[in-house]
Amino acid sequence: MELVETAPAAPKGKMSFQDVQWLKLCAAQINSAFVLKVMCQFEEAAQLAEKGAKLLDKHYSQHKQQTAEAFELLGEILLLKGDIDEADQAVQRSLTIKKSFLTNISGNQDLTPTLATPYNLAGRVCEKRADFEKAMENYVKAFENGFSPADKKTQPPKSPPPAVYWNLFFLNLFESFALLNPFGILL
Repeated sequence: MELVETAPAAPKGKMSFQDVQWLKLCAAQINSAFVLKVMCQFEEAAQLAEKGAKLLDKHYSQHKQQTAEAFELLGEILLLKGDIDEADQAVQRSLTIKKSFLTNISGNQDLTPTLATPYNLAGRVCEKRADFEKAMENYVKAFENGFSPADKKTQPPKSPPPAVYWNLFFLNLFESFALLNPFGILL
């Protein structure tokens, strides 16, 4: 059986055999990338995540949420790999997709829980670039979004991902140390 890399158009509400196979191919690449990330095999993980994200991006209008999440994973893997500029591009792509997707659903793109992760990743990118002020802004946005449901009437407030707490804690600790030790003298 041959897997295709493009999803053919199917009648609305129905998925053809090729559609199902295409989605399975994307899922296999993204899931394999996640497993490889956990195993600290970042090079292979990045390759699979990039391929899966690009496949989904070709059909962005039909798979916005999956595309955004694939770019989030790609950004996280690239950060772990040390490719900061590429990670920034992937994270920004995820933020752009999520903002457009969430605006269409809730009418408010500024405060939604699903933006917490890409803002947290954006903070990590800024931190790697030693832009601590911008990192803090992104961490605060991640924190705010983590507590703000897309629809306050139907969804209970969610807490931010644990990584947001740790990033804010360590960045504050770093800034406190810098204030106490402005000359960089090792104590």
